[in-house]
Amino acid sequence: MKKTVSIIAALVLMVSLAISAHAAEQDFPKDSEDVKERVTLRVHEYMFSDMTKAKARALSDEDFIAMSSRVDDIVREEHINAGWTEVKTKPHTAQEVRKIIEQEVDPRAISLAYMDIEQAPEELKDYILSARREIIYRFEWLGDADKTSMPYGSEDDEDTKTFEISPRFSDLFPGWYEPRVDLVLPDWKNAPESGSGIYEAMLSASIGCSMPYNILYAAA
Repeated sequence: MKKTVSIIAALVLMVSLAISAHAAEQDFPKDSEDVKERVTLRVHEYMFSDMTKAKARALSDEDFIAMSSRVDDIVREEHINAGWTEVKTKPHTAQEVRKIIEQEVDPRAISLAYMDIEQAPEELKDYILSARREIIYRFEWLGDADKTSMPYGSEDDEDTKTFEISPRFSDLFPGWYEPRVDLVLPDWKNAPESGSGIYEAMLSASIGCSMPYNILYAAA
């Protein structure tokens, strides 16, 4: 009888230890490497599936946007499932960028940067790109997806178990080209003054227009 009781007690102890271990695993967030491994696995599975379907057709910009959004959801899901908390400490939209630069950047640089580069006089185009560069490199972002790559990621804090999805370039600067570091540009501060006559053709399309600035983002 004592032997039977001992065996039962041992089994109960084993079950209790197993439950405790499982509970501990659930209660304590997984480390960053575990999360990244799971994210990578799921993203690769998703991309392989969608890219296979897309072999017979060209992917549109809308397709890439939808795929990027789904990849971000995967990154978010895996972090949350692992016990991490999402935070937001940096801008993730063009409107948030605009609010920041209006406080930090020279108004003339802003006026140049948000002009429609396709409609701008040739004399201004390099200065517009230079002004945009002044703004772009103030922020952290990932490149946009294309036919060769699908950038994704998050900024993780292992100590606090918090994460932040990395914004993409087009989230912050819709309609702009991603900057080319090898492109030599003049200093935007040396752009022709507004009284020189070059700006007049641009006034109705940018500075003098009453439409919201987010509708007027350059289509460069």
